[in-house]
Amino acid sequence: MVRPCRFGFNPETAESNAFQRPVEGDTQSLALAEFDAVVSVLRTAGITVHILEDTPQPPKPDALFPNNWFSMHPHGTLVLYPMLSSFRRSEVREDALLQMFPHIQRTIDLSLYASADRFLEGTGSLIFDHESRIAFAAESPRTNAGLAQELCAKLGYELVLFSATYAGQPIYHTNVVLSLGEGIAILATETLDPQQQRREIVERLAQSDREVLEISKAQMGCFGANVLALKDCHGNQVFVISQTGLDSMSDEQVKRLRHFGATIPLKIPTIETVGGGSARCMLAEIW
Repeated sequence: MVRPCRFGFNPETAESNAFQRPVEGDTQSLALAEFDAVVSVLRTAGITVHILEDTPQPPKPDALFPNNWFSMHPHGTLVLYPMLSSFRRSEVREDALLQMFPHIQRTIDLSLYASADRFLEGTGSLIFDHESRIAFAAESPRTNAGLAQELCAKLGYELVLFSATYAGQPIYHTNVVLSLGEGIAILATETLDPQQQRREIVERLAQSDREVLEISKAQMGCFGANVLALKDCHGNQVFVISQTGLDSMSDEQVKRLRHFGATIPLKIPTIETVGGGSARCMLAEIW
């Protein structure tokens, strides 16, 4: 996780993110308090959290969403990504990661593709099923299909590409539409078009022995699919989700989710509203 130093509304990302809204007040102080509370909640739940401190210059309003600029993979592989917003490209700090995580053996650096207007924003754009070696991606201004295919070829993964829309535009990140855990997938099926595509994605998820928990477009708008499955210190699966996302679910949906692991709700209203990202976006997994 990256502890924010200059959190705020980013007009560049708002052009492709229908979830963002500016608010009045000291958003940095509010976001910092929410961030520190999240770290405390996660550690209390038995999750190991490594914190990288943001730097004040240059200003990086979205620095607390590190999963967009890097991903780690089994066998010591690090991938660096090209992001659409010019404000965000200074977030990439490979040297800091190499110092923190000496197990990294190989880096795939895609960040320079930003100069060619080819964007791919980490595990926002790509939902990795590491066991089946599949990556799911919803094409958008921030998710270039060709670049996603190139990365999957380097990693030895199959790419499953689809389209998803919200508020009349492509959904900016795949991870607000889909999340994967052991035994379960959360999918905002109403955003997928056409109907045939919905069936194909649901069937593909079912092939990996996952129960598909379908949520509505309205629930997705509350970040109900922006969930990250983690393991606690005892090896138990847990689901990190925002309080907003969890509250949007019905009792039956929550019951189905908790059949596969405990939920860890995070109260992050400022981060969700101003940043347009939620719980999963704040977390970059370490393999």
